[in-house]
Amino acid sequence: MTETSPAPADNQAKSDDRDAIAPQVPPMTATLMGRLFVVPALVVVSLLAVAVVVILFGASPIDKPRSVAELMNVIESDSGDRSLGNTVLSPKSKQTWQAAQELAIRFEKGHFDGEPIAPMADRLIRLIKDRRANASNTAGDDEDHASGIALQQFLILALSKLNTVNGLEATVGLLSDPDPQIRRIALQAIANMRSLPESVDSLTKMYPLLEDPVAEVRIVAALAIATIAPKGDQTAIDRIAAMTATDRDTQMNRATALARLGSSRGRNMMLNMLSREYWKNLSSTADDANSGWHPLSDDEISDRLIAIAPIAAGLNDAKVIEAVETLSKSDPSPRVRDAALAALSQRSAATSTGTQGNVGSHAGLRVDEPAARGA
Repeated sequence: MTETSPAPADNQAKSDDRDAIAPQVPPMTATLMGRLFVVPALVVVSLLAVAVVVILFGASPIDKPRSVAELMNVIESDSGDRSLGNTVLSPKSKQTWQAAQELAIRFEKGHFDGEPIAPMADRLIRLIKDRRANASNTAGDDEDHASGIALQQFLILALSKLNTVNGLEATVGLLSDPDPQIRRIALQAIANMRSLPESVDSLTKMYPLLEDPVAEVRIVAALAIATIAPKGDQTAIDRIAAMTATDRDTQMNRATALARLGSSRGRNMMLNMLSREYWKNLSSTADDANSGWHPLSDDEISDRLIAIAPIAAGLNDAKVIEAVETLSKSDPSPRVRDAALAALSQRSAATSTGTQGNVGSHAGLRVDEPAARGA
């Protein structure tokens, strides 16, 4: 599914760090562009987030921040020619994907430079539609396809951060796209727009992707649905519980999605994920047959336990709550103990105020603010 575990988000280049020295990196190729967006199943579980992980291969060469208008103009002026020969991206193409990446980061931070939201969303919708149309009408090699898909993913993410109804409708239309990477990023984008009341209407179009032929799409579909559906939504619970999950990674994410919805139907797997010993037996590269078996580090296991605790604490299941209590008392990591205690405190407070149905329902939805390192 993927080659390596992604670097922590706090090691990634940020658009505001203009004085930072760019790291020594290999030449940007179309193949690397195609790998910018990876969803290792174990990482999805560990972060419990409906999000792609963006691996940055170097800082932007731009000396000063460009305005949103300038970034949009750079993207719109690109003809779509992406590579030189068979490997290295053209300078123009590299500028375009960097502009799209910077735009997504800028919008993530809520920086719009005073530009009106609706026209920006319409421009992005046109760009995405044009790129998808060109992709289906043009016979390109794998390198061109990979780099084009990566650029489109940035554009879809940027659109989702504008949080408009038109953007939501356009993104829902991508759920039937023939490319699985586009279907997957569309699911994430819809989850990003969950604050829109209209997002609930997209659930009927999302349910079929629980049986998508590609495992990564199924995994993100389950988590996206659990993010948007109200906690306790029986239709969402039944559809996720019935999804095909013959592999361990999908089973873990299915249990996570069910727990978010307040269902204990994934209890056995949830109990496994609340055990440090269980994670010690898993590989950080289990999906890559060529990379061999590499046990998860203590930090990686701690991150998973920290992410799981608040979601597990939202369940009305005595055994699951007992497992969270065990973490709070006896896990060797102070970070894990603190996280478990906080989850239990939140549960107790919610129970006393009669709002326990919301505990854990939106826990762990972000990857841009990782827990401090060190077990």
